[in-house]
Amino acid sequence: MKVTDAKLNPIPYRYLPEDFDVTDCDTVAQRYQNLISRQAGSVDELLAIMEEAAELHKALADELSWRYVRMTVHADDESYADAYNEFYGKVYAATDSCRFDLEKLFYDSPCRTDLDPARYAHLEKMIANNIELFREENTPLKVQESELANKYGAIIGGLSAEYDGKDCTLAQLNAILKDPDRPKREGAWRLRFKLLSSAREKLDSLFDELKALRIRIAHNAGFANYRDYMHREKGRFSYTPEDIHRFHDSVEKVVVPFVSELHRRRKRA
Repeated sequence: MKVTDAKLNPIPYRYLPEDFDVTDCDTVAQRYQNLISRQAGSVDELLAIMEEAAELHKALADELSWRYVRMTVHADDESYADAYNEFYGKVYAATDSCRFDLEKLFYDSPCRTDLDPARYAHLEKMIANNIELFREENTPLKVQESELANKYGAIIGGLSAEYDGKDCTLAQLNAILKDPDRPKREGAWRLRFKLLSSAREKLDSLFDELKALRIRIAHNAGFANYRDYMHREKGRFSYTPEDIHRFHDSVEKVVVPFVSELHRRRKRA
């Protein structure tokens, strides 16, 4: 993993060789297959396989995260978005079935029943959830979803306009909204929404594409809608979508009036 531009030292691998190329799909897939082919005859051996797998997962996630960071920092340079999409599509998503096979190996192992429930029950629940949600046909759809989602950042990151003699992005204009000078705040606010309005057709089209694609992903996994699918996909086991609605109702009835009164007092002051 190359992190020299981030001024951070990478955490040394414990199991992976120092020269392990996480950007090569064949190398990553082979590493997964080596883990999948191992037979766990005890709890310790099963946990050892999962610990090595966790380090491989981390190496992939770190590479993906750094590419995402660079893509967002350099939103005006498409090469960084291309680099992120290439790694996500050709390595990360391409080895998704390997991760599924490894989690299934863990879940189907007779040794799993000897694990301490107090320590591993939640892990087992997460892995069972991943196995239930996995669909091979969703892998290419998730690659498309990632590419479309990245277009949003490219569109927003490319919006800028002159304000107070400087070329400002949306993020820079957003910072001006906290300025104590009201005319200055208003000018920045109007310019921000003028920029957003100029990209309205692109953003609307992108939303429609993502919506249609995400509904397909949810339907493939056996869900009626994308909201319920993502609730499970994110591992939210302790509360339901209905609980969230009740929470929103409570915020509307209790928190919103309280905050509104605070704003009225601030306005008078």
